[in-house]
Amino acid sequence: MASDAGLEVASFNSAYLCESSQDGMATVIEKDCQWRNYNLSTMREKQFVHAYSLIKMGDFYWYGCGKQQNIEKAADYYTQAALKGDPHALFNLGFMIEEDSKLTDDLWIKLNIPLKDRTQRNRLLKSLYTRCQESKHTEAYIPCTVALYRILILELWLKYKFILQVVGFVVVSVMVIISMVMIYRHMNGETRALFRTTI
Repeated sequence: MASDAGLEVASFNSAYLCESSQDGMATVIEKDCQWRNYNLSTMREKQFVHAYSLIKMGDFYWYGCGKQQNIEKAADYYTQAALKGDPHALFNLGFMIEEDSKLTDDLWIKLNIPLKDRTQRNRLLKSLYTRCQESKHTEAYIPCTVALYRILILELWLKYKFILQVVGFVVVSVMVIISMVMIYRHMNGETRALFRTTI
């Protein structure tokens, strides 16, 4: 009742309860309950809005839960959460870039991402994932680090693809030759031992 009366904290708590409902509430009703209450909780003054509410609303718009997908609104909610220091929002913005979503420069300006990092996709991803990794939230370290290293490895692969393929071919060829020599020696050793026992 407090949520319906317009108390913002109650809206956030109601949305959280709808999300963690274990009593078998129908999915449509559950999503509608979450949408309504998280949306209400984001309508408070900016300094009082919880970053989790912003991320949830970004997720609703990104995945189009119950409505049409709206990439611009999703990016805006994630940006607001990132400005509150939430690494999950930075990770989601990076994911949106990896999915080839076209996001406006206004978002990157709000996040103080330098122009040189905005001009190339990989530089932008490295900037987002590095900020995510360096967050004070320790639970973000591993996923952000994995995402950052994946981008670095892909960048190296694209830059040195031919060299890596040649080196890989040479290494595999050497391993095959060594294996064949060892098999040959092993077979010859057994043949000699068998020959000695028969004489």
